[in-house]
Amino acid sequence: MFWVIALSIALSGSPEPKKKRWIRHKACVHQMTSNALFKVRNPKRSYGTKPAIDSLRQAADKFSKRAPGSIIRVGDMSWLGGGKMKPHASHRKGLDVDLGYFRNASAQVPYFFYHTTHKTVDADRTWALVEELLNTKNVEYIFMGRDIQSALYKKARAAGYSKRALSTIFQYPRNSWKRTGTIRWSKGHNTHFHVRFRR
Repeated sequence: MFWVIALSIALSGSPEPKKKRWIRHKACVHQMTSNALFKVRNPKRSYGTKPAIDSLRQAADKFSKRAPGSIIRVGDMSWLGGGKMKPHASHRKGLDVDLGYFRNASAQVPYFFYHTTHKTVDADRTWALVEELLNTKNVEYIFMGRDIQSALYKKARAAGYSKRALSTIFQYPRNSWKRTGTIRWSKGHNTHFHVRFRR
């Protein structure tokens, strides 16, 4: 009788219950979704802490008034509940987000993230977004390519920032091995920049 019941269950094709994801970080349960200001690449990889997502939305709202119609491309954040996310060394606690650079009108490409240089970056819009992120006071680090740092540094100087003020914001023009400034060089950030929030 037992084997008959077991066989009938096996033949019924009843799906196994889905495994619940292990919540390593209880604060990392808030999801970033696409809307009029954001285009999220993969919603399953776009969880973060509430302060991190609130800061991103706050910056985006102010940025949208400076660059109407611009869409912020959001790459990886974290899994629901955090944990290791390949291929990243970080992105484990809901405090990290990858954002796409804005590119010049003559350098548009049909890709979500693409290799960008000081010649192809739209420094006006990219600096406007970075500046609004910094204004949230919740950004610990921003990692980006060194030559793009140079383009944004020049844009900030033209906007009235003094060299002294920028010395705490940018690693540039110091060498990339100098671990100073909120905005720093880190390998692998020529297609996008990485924002690390404090909470």
